[in-house]
Amino acid sequence: MWFSGVARVLIGALCAAGISSAGPIYSVTPILTPPGWTGVEVYGVNNAGQVVGSAWTGSTHQAFIGTTSGVTAIPLPGGWSEAYGYGINDSGQVAGYGWNGSTNQAFIGTAAGITPIPLPPGWSDARAVSINDSSFVAGYLGPFPGPTVQPFIGSIAGSTLIPLPPGWSTAAAQGINASGQVAGLGQHGGPPQPLIGTAAGMTPIPLPLGWLWAGVAGINDSGEVAGNGGPSISAGPPSYPFFGTASGITPIPLIPGWTHMGIWWAHQGNHPLNNAGQVVGWGDLGGWIWDPVNGSRNLEDLVPPEWDVGGGRSINDRGQIVATGHSFQTGYSGFVLLDPIPEPATGLLLAGGLILLAALARRRGHK
Repeated sequence: MWFSGVARVLIGALCAAGISSAGPIYSVTPILTPPGWTGVEVYGVNNAGQVVGSAWTGSTHQAFIGTTSGVTAIPLPGGWSEAYGYGINDSGQVAGYGWNGSTNQAFIGTAAGITPIPLPPGWSDARAVSINDSSFVAGYLGPFPGPTVQPFIGSIAGSTLIPLPPGWSTAAAQGINASGQVAGLGQHGGPPQPLIGTAAGMTPIPLPLGWLWAGVAGINDSGEVAGNGGPSISAGPPSYPFFGTASGITPIPLIPGWTHMGIWWAHQGNHPLNNAGQVVGWGDLGGWIWDPVNGSRNLEDLVPPEWDVGGGRSINDRGQIVATGHSFQTGYSGFVLLDPIPEPATGLLLAGGLILLAALARRRGHK
């Protein structure tokens, strides 16, 4: 009993030391794609370490799924000429959209193929960008270009329109969480505004004082959101990253010496935050990660020196990050997966603690 009590105290102290240390160090692994693929884009990573993206595979543009060991193009349905994969859930289902010969159609796919999501009556274009573990997608409906874009939640059984706030002309859902909350952005005669809601409707998120616009790029299971916004669309830094909830958003501070930081989205639900509240993005001096404890940190400070790491696009609950990277050692340039590893100081502390426990155990055995 005495020994097990000491062990629990020591292990607790070691865990606390690891949590309170300078932060994780990441290993860097290239996300390999087949020879001949061009225009490769990786958009998301799930908690199993699977990634999703799209590329020109030599004959057409296809969505793909895979790991750092390699990726596989998702076969297109008959009559389809291209597809783009943007979101991925923990069972490996992919959300995206593709050209079916006459219009863009939202889909749910796996490595085996694509299942189209039926369009609501009267709509001719649907794009899914995020998917939760219950196999529901979020996205937006058109025609594009057109005066009205409307958010939707869908599954292979069909699509449900999300009502716009009164007076709003357009909106898009950029993310969906485990409970079916959606978040995104919309307009009501002015600059884009951040939105959060459910299938029953979306409501605006209050802007910080002085901000003119904002839009949500992702939402986690706690209803926390992340995105971009700012006081001006045309002057100064075009946007600032933010973190927030339905009650309001808080700008993410710039790293000292940086002039601009943002969250990569470009109309895709790329899941820039995880359930621990960590957020990733890009800036004028590389990629970054932010959390409420450590603040904003340069990803290059957290990887081996042979790597030049660019913008972070997606982060899962294990802390794995999809980013762009260049290796000065091998010459590789492309997408990479950053994987948290124990810090050396924590590992040494753990080893010392285990030696101490072994010595205490031997001493007790000799009494």
